[in-house]
Amino acid sequence: MIDYKVILILTSLVALYLSLRILDKKYQTSFIAWFNGEVSTPLKRSISASTESSAYFDHMFSSESGYSESDGSSTFPDGTKADSLFKENQILKKEMNSLRERIVILERIVTEPRYELEREISKL
Repeated sequence: MIDYKVILILTSLVALYLSLRILDKKYQTSFIAWFNGEVSTPLKRSISASTESSAYFDHMFSSESGYSESDGSSTFPDGTKADSLFKENQILKKEMNSLRERIVILERIVTEPRYELEREISKL
């Protein structure tokens, strides 16, 4: 007589396999191929799905959707200029890099043995 645990495991595996087949078909994923080692990621969509999303983004940034480039500087539907966003992005990147440098310096100071000694002395 077959143990009920074996039947439960086999039933679970069949249910998992069928669920993954449904996901592959419905959402154009590659779970079965991923389990077989044929692809590196199961969530990469097929070419037809990527062309659909490409068409969606082409529509989103077309003149019908309110996005315009008439004077050479792009303007979004909310009135924001792309040039000002680019400049703000550059400023934020510079600030982030300077903060990263400061963090590196602070980490170096905190991990110095001399700092540890001074901290121990101040505790006393």
